[in-house]
Amino acid sequence: MKMDRNKLIFLKSEIISSMTNNGAKKSTEVVFRHLEDGSVTAKYAERRIVYYIRMGYSKIKSWDKVKELYGVKKYYTDNKDEYGDIYENKILDTFYK
Repeated sequence: MKMDRNKLIFLKSEIISSMTNNGAKKSTEVVFRHLEDGSVTAKYAERRIVYYIRMGYSKIKSWDKVKELYGVKKYYTDNKDEYGDIYENKILDTFYK
């Protein structure tokens, strides 16, 4: 599954903060800046991120983990008002608490 521009921008802070090398972090910030202003395509940005992951410059160890991270962040963003992080396994609007 390829990630489009909006999905990559949605994960911008997580991807940048996962970089362990200062050079990789700066380069990733530049890639995201160019992605946001339309200078580069999502495919190019994805390739650069995958390169840094493969070189070991990220705490994220595979592209599949990035896609999984997108799903988790999207879930928590969409459901933050209903359940949120703390009450993940509890339904708050039931008779039995």
